[in-house]
Amino acid sequence: MTGKQEETLKDKLKHFLGISKGSSLQTSNVKPASKEVVFTTELLKEIGPESPANNRMKTIKEWCDVVLAKNLEDNAVETLWLSVADLLQPHIIVENRHIAFKFIQCLIKGQYDHLGVMRAYFFRLVKEHSLLEDLPQRLEVFKILTDSGKDLTYFEEETGPFLLQWLPEVIMSSKVSEFLGLIINVIKYNAAYLDANVLSGFVQQTCYVSNRTKSEEDIELCLRVLDAVVCYSYLPAESLYHFIEALCRMVNVERFCQPSWTLMRKLLGTHLGHSGVYTMCRILQESCNLSDVILLRGGVFFIGMALWGSKKVTSLKHTPTSVLPSFQQALQSNHPMVAYEVVLSLQRLVKKYGKDLILVTWDIILDIIEALLGHVESVPNKDSTVATNLHDILTSIEDLYETGQYHGSAPAFFLIIEKCASKRPESSVLVLISYRALSIHPAKEEWVLNLYQLMEKYFRYEVRTSIRLKVLDVLSCVLSANKHLYEDDIIENVVLPQLSHIETDPDTEVRNVAVQLLVDLGQSCMSSKCLDLMDILGKVLQKSLLRSAPQSPTSRDLLPGGLFMKDDNQLSDIKIAGVGMVDIFKYKLFHLPSSHATRAHELLVSHIKAHYSNNYRSQMASSIRLEILQCFLQLRTDTMHRLGLPDRMSDNKLRYSPYVLCQYREEGLDKPSQRVSPPSSVPPSPTTITACKMAVIPFSQTFHAIIKALEMERDWEVLKVVLEQLPALMQNKTLLFTAREHMESLCSRLCQMVSDRSLGLPDILDNTPLRFNKSDFHAFIFPVLTYLASYNAVLDRAKQRDLIRCLEFGLVSKCARICVSALTVCTMEMQTVMMRQLPSVLLKLSQISATVTMSIPMLEFLSSLICLPKLYANFVEEQYMSIMAIALPYTNPFKFIHYTVSLAYRVISKWFLKCRLPFRKDLVKFINKGLHANVIRQIEETAVWRKSEEQKMTIINEDSSHRRRGGSLGEGLKKRPQRLQTSITRGGIIDEGMLLFHKELTETCIDMLARYTFSTCTAMPKRTPVTEFLLADGQTQSWLLGNRIVTITTSGGGTRIGKSGLCEKCSALCKNAAQNGDYSGSGRSRTSSASNRRRHKSAAVSRTVTLVEPLKVSSLDDLQIHRQSSLDDASINGDVDGALSLDRSYSSVRQTMTDDVDSSVDNLLLGLRQIPSDQGSLTPHLCNCWCQAWAEIHIRRPTGNIAWMMRIENEHLLSKSNQDFPLADISMLFIATPENTFDVQSLGRIDSESMEEVEYENLYDKHFPAENVSLAKQGASDDDKEFNIEGVTPLDLAYQTQDSVPPGDNGEDSDDENEHQSMPSDFQSSQARNISPASKSPLRRFNSSPELSSSDSVKHSESLPDLQQQAIKRSYELKQGQSETGVPTIRVRGTGSKENITTDTSNVKETKSESHLAVERDIHPKLQQQLSVDSANLSSVSDDIQEPFLSPLRKPRGHTISVMTPSKEQAMGGKSYLKDGARSGINPSFVFLQLYHSPVFSDTEERPVLLPQNQVISRALNVLDRITPYETHKIGVIYVGPGQAGKENAILSNVYGSSRYAEFLQGLGQLLHLKDCNPEHIYVGGLDLHGNDGNVAYSWECDITQVIFHVATLMPNKESDPNCNSKKLHIGNDYVTIVYNESGEDYQCGTIKGQFNFVNIVIQPLDLQSNAVTVSAKEDIAPIIGHTDTKIISDAHLSVLVRQMAIHANLASLILIRQRTNAHDPYASNWLERLRQIKRIRSKIQLSDQQPSDRKQKSPTEDFTDFV
Repeated sequence: MTGKQEETLKDKLKHFLGISKGSSLQTSNVKPASKEVVFTTELLKEIGPESPANNRMKTIKEWCDVVLAKNLEDNAVETLWLSVADLLQPHIIVENRHIAFKFIQCLIKGQYDHLGVMRAYFFRLVKEHSLLEDLPQRLEVFKILTDSGKDLTYFEEETGPFLLQWLPEVIMSSKVSEFLGLIINVIKYNAAYLDANVLSGFVQQTCYVSNRTKSEEDIELCLRVLDAVVCYSYLPAESLYHFIEALCRMVNVERFCQPSWTLMRKLLGTHLGHSGVYTMCRILQESCNLSDVILLRGGVFFIGMALWGSKKVTSLKHTPTSVLPSFQQALQSNHPMVAYEVVLSLQRLVKKYGKDLILVTWDIILDIIEALLGHVESVPNKDSTVATNLHDILTSIEDLYETGQYHGSAPAFFLIIEKCASKRPESSVLVLISYRALSIHPAKEEWVLNLYQLMEKYFRYEVRTSIRLKVLDVLSCVLSANKHLYEDDIIENVVLPQLSHIETDPDTEVRNVAVQLLVDLGQSCMSSKCLDLMDILGKVLQKSLLRSAPQSPTSRDLLPGGLFMKDDNQLSDIKIAGVGMVDIFKYKLFHLPSSHATRAHELLVSHIKAHYSNNYRSQMASSIRLEILQCFLQLRTDTMHRLGLPDRMSDNKLRYSPYVLCQYREEGLDKPSQRVSPPSSVPPSPTTITACKMAVIPFSQTFHAIIKALEMERDWEVLKVVLEQLPALMQNKTLLFTAREHMESLCSRLCQMVSDRSLGLPDILDNTPLRFNKSDFHAFIFPVLTYLASYNAVLDRAKQRDLIRCLEFGLVSKCARICVSALTVCTMEMQTVMMRQLPSVLLKLSQISATVTMSIPMLEFLSSLICLPKLYANFVEEQYMSIMAIALPYTNPFKFIHYTVSLAYRVISKWFLKCRLPFRKDLVKFINKGLHANVIRQIEETAVWRKSEEQKMTIINEDSSHRRRGGSLGEGLKKRPQRLQTSITRGGIIDEGMLLFHKELTETCIDMLARYTFSTCTAMPKRTPVTEFLLADGQTQSWLLGNRIVTITTSGGGTRIGKSGLCEKCSALCKNAAQNGDYSGSGRSRTSSASNRRRHKSAAVSRTVTLVEPLKVSSLDDLQIHRQSSLDDASINGDVDGALSLDRSYSSVRQTMTDDVDSSVDNLLLGLRQIPSDQGSLTPHLCNCWCQAWAEIHIRRPTGNIAWMMRIENEHLLSKSNQDFPLADISMLFIATPENTFDVQSLGRIDSESMEEVEYENLYDKHFPAENVSLAKQGASDDDKEFNIEGVTPLDLAYQTQDSVPPGDNGEDSDDENEHQSMPSDFQSSQARNISPASKSPLRRFNSSPELSSSDSVKHSESLPDLQQQAIKRSYELKQGQSETGVPTIRVRGTGSKENITTDTSNVKETKSESHLAVERDIHPKLQQQLSVDSANLSSVSDDIQEPFLSPLRKPRGHTISVMTPSKEQAMGGKSYLKDGARSGINPSFVFLQLYHSPVFSDTEERPVLLPQNQVISRALNVLDRITPYETHKIGVIYVGPGQAGKENAILSNVYGSSRYAEFLQGLGQLLHLKDCNPEHIYVGGLDLHGNDGNVAYSWECDITQVIFHVATLMPNKESDPNCNSKKLHIGNDYVTIVYNESGEDYQCGTIKGQFNFVNIVIQPLDLQSNAVTVSAKEDIAPIIGHTDTKIISDAHLSVLVRQMAIHANLASLILIRQRTNAHDPYASNWLERLRQIKRIRSKIQLSDQQPSDRKQKSPTEDFTDFV
């Protein structure tokens, strides 16, 4: 390898090691990479003394670099040192000496590794050279020689003393920093060679340097020196003080604070730690150091940090108690810096270790704190930092105290707090007050004085709110703890002096708390001091709520006089006083002394009057009035006039005061009944009442304040509460009758709020909701008006009229439902005034839209009105039209539920029966059109709509415009499947079964119209004994004709003729009569007998509506009847028994008739033929004359049965015949005329639920004209005024199609556009018709109609239309004997007249009025033919049949006897056991063909069907006869006495009640003796007739209803039945129970446990013969029956109202039960059940008939043998 390659390798190595070519070796002992330098003699001479000075210095300079960079030969260093040593002599000039020092420095540095012992020579040079000007050179030589103090080889022992000796010299120079750095290295690397004295000297000198220098660099080096001593060596004890002193000073320098603490922490962690703490405490305690603030501060800092700082020295065991006195001593310096450091140290100690400090330590701390407080106060320029931290310490101690971790002296601590209380935060003073409050109790001396002083210092002279509130809280606590013994002392010595002028206190919050304290104290105070407290509260209440200037120029609170309302926050104390006074009044009302309650009442009344007199209108003022008025509105009183309030502790149950009465006038009140009010929860004992003085409060002032609120209140929230709570107050009649002088004012004001537009209501009200209009405002007034009806006794006629007039207008408001209920009460309570107002009310009701919400109240109103004949005694046709116009829209099955529709039909039927006979014919037309518009057409259009829907499902792509139809229902029908559940829908889908159901309902209604249009006969006939005799063993056949079953029974006569010409039956009758000798009796005896017969006849005119002959004596309840009526082939047991019963009945008739044979037999036969008095026996031909040719026509219809007894006047062909009066062939009536559609103008009805405000305002203007004065100012002349709306009649309002369904009904909105149709001409004419009362004579009605005299009957007959007269005449004409003039006589035997009415028929012309000829029939074809057939049966001619069809078909009619007595028939239609050929008499087919045969029947349903005489048909007829043509209801009645609420056994065990309860029962119905009741005539609801369920029961009936009441108190209690299960057997199974609740508690549903108890009608007796009636029902039936409001009714009309409610509720229950058990066969009425049974009979016949039901080809003539 060549040299070049070697050099290159070295360079790479140097480059790899980071050694450059030009690097020096000053810091490395590696020899230079050069060859040795050989010094020659010449060279040595040049640098030796021999050489000239200039050349020598030059050469030395040149050789400096050589010796630094090159390696010298051996011994070269010594040689060179000897050559230049002389240059270091003191006499050498300074420049040359410095060149020599420079050469030596280079020599040592360059040849450092080869110096050897020469190091000692060079050290000696530095040590012994003492020239000051050479100090830097010497120091540099020493640094190079020792490698900055690290290498002391060959002079280790001498270095330390030398440096210690040299240090003062260096300190004097500027090389302190370099020298300190040397010392640091010497200590670090050579500490073992340093003696203690050397280290001590180093520390002392270093501390000296640090104390005197201002250079931060020097201080830092000093810290490093001291740190090196501590870390690498040891600190001599003698230098500890200097060491700590230096650190205490250096720690005050911000830059060295942390290093100083670190060094101190190292020191204290050594064995000198405790000595160091002791040293620092000694520094703090030495008086000589008091002026050295820096030193003191450092000592305090180090002690605190070392013992309880964040990084304390854990090896130190000093307690705070040992060092804190030093802190206290240091504070004597009185310097803020020392105080600040002490505060910080204490702060750390208390916060970190305060909970562990002991009592002694706390005492020292408190002393230091007290000293610090003195320092803070004494320093002129108060250091906020010291004070802040000092108070922070106090706060920390307070926290420890509150948490129970303070172990020091509490009195000493709170004494310190009290000294600086003015500067302490509020929380600290609150703690102080709480501590002071602990010492205020009776066990302490002068505790009341201490309380006063506490109030004086911290309440009266304190301005901070929280502190004052705390003192008030202390006062409250002291009062609550000691009020029982020291209440008066505290009030007199503390409360009154401190709070007597609280109303003037500027602090609102303090006023609020103080007033509340007074309220609480006043409520509990029972002494005379309470009045003083109430006086203070009175001053607060009397404060003005006004101020002179507004808070802002734009204030809106400007009042008359330029005043403004105060801010609400400034009025809060007044509100507290007002509300508190209310609480005081409520409490004092039930406690003594009673004068406190009267005083509180006076203050409240005066305050509320001040509000209205000063027109206070702020929000706070309104809230005050609200609280006071709410209290007034909650007041109640009992019959003893004890005031009471709801008790919040017992679920707001009323509690009456035993000490305070309501002022009343005894002469103005009726005597209270025995039990009229609920008892007090805690009735006072008599001794208590007599021992105390009773106070009297005038409620009239209170009520006057309430009326003032109605007059002057402008805040809607207050007025709203008054209006909402007034109804509940008005239920307490005893209370309001004490202010009866203000009742008329109340009525006037309420009416004005509705009618007087000058008041500007509701626009002038404040705080009204958004878009609050007049209709919304009226909705709150009408509920109050409803309760005024029960105060009619204190209202004059004018006020009553105003009330009714306002309620009448309320029918178009949002409270229409409530107003209808109120009018229902008015009809009962104010009948005199209501009689004049009723026509206008009905007209207004007919204008209201038929909505779901209004349905039940409307129908309830009409149903209740029926029970008050006085009100509708003077009704004319228009009023009946109005009633029908109201009820007919509710038959719409697409809009209303099942119950509503059923109730509507019931109302229509009952009112039709109440209508006078002259008006009924026009009502039929009206009802027919209404049913067609609301039911029939809806069903037809539904069918069309469904068909179109099916087409749309098959044709998907068809354009929607092609599928639209233009029916009257419009889009409403298209949306119908999505509507809510109605009577005709199930789950939103139209039900075919329900469609059929409503068609059948319409059929029953039409059947009822046909039955009762021209007669008032009862629903069930009854055979007389004479009829039984004549028809015995006769032939019977039945035909099904439409929806009727016609049964014809002919007289049987005898099968053998005797010698006398009599049949065996007549012969036996006459023989028995002759044997008894009655034929020879005198005229007197005949008269007597006739009188007896008359009595028997009148006895038949009784309340008898019945079924077939009973199968057993025991009665069936309605559940069994309904169950049997729903069966098609119900098996009726006991057919044979029924036949035997019939035979026994016949035998009894024969026996009874033998007593009367002595008068002529013709008299027995209803006066057909007189027998001469001189004849003693019957002629032989008489039997063929009267015993034969008799027939009974019995027609079963859905609405009842009717029967005629008739006799044919035609003799046999071979015999001499009398004058013929052939029977008219009326089968032409079965021919249906083509249907003519009618146009009804659909006038808009009023929909109060969706009415816009504009429409409401228009109706308001019409009802209350602007030119009229308010209702309150109208005089008595208004009696003659009636409400009328021009251009609107009931006829216009009866027909409302589905298009007029208002928005919102049934869950959807109707279409916006309705199609209006024109009015028929006959409606126009009927509207203009005016029938005077004189021409409308009252007719004899069943149960309720006025009696009809014979003369009145003739007048009425003349006023009827011609066709009707002819029909009646043809129906009742009867020939009696032979007359030369040939004038027939009509003999009418009915319920009303006893005389014979004769008329000349020769002058009667069969003409038809033009108005009737112009009328086109407008009902459905099915209903048309039904009506025509039914009308034919009643001998009335249908108006829709044109004259050309009538003329050729009319024939003379036979003469019949109409048996109109309300009696019962016997069972018919049974199986015949004799063949027709074996029987005598006329064949029933002969009679049927004479009446019902027609050559052509237009419809198969018109064609008669002969019922086969078999068991199936017989059973079906028996089932039909068992379904009564009237409704039956059974209602439970129970009495709940005091203390019996919720106790089933106690309630059922009652056998009597109060006197008012007894009067209520008497009004429910008629008292029946059960043993005398025939369950076939009277519905007994399952009651036992033999005394097991009592001897008597209450029953009620009307034209179409029978009700039995299961009265628990009338049923006996049995020892064997302690749980009264026999009573519960009936009442528990009743759907509806009437509860007469006098327990004083609420009656809970389910008290009487039963599966079927759906509805409870609870009667709560109130004061002054009034009652509150509420309905409690199960969830599934409650929405159906309505009655959500409470009705107030008097005792006089309670029974009527409750009975109607119970009947309707029971009807709803029956409907609901049927819907659950048999949804496809819903229940509506017994009429409907009878119709269904008739249709079932038809279906049975059709199934059994072998011939096809469809006739292949209609023959021009009928073969009548098919149905005979």
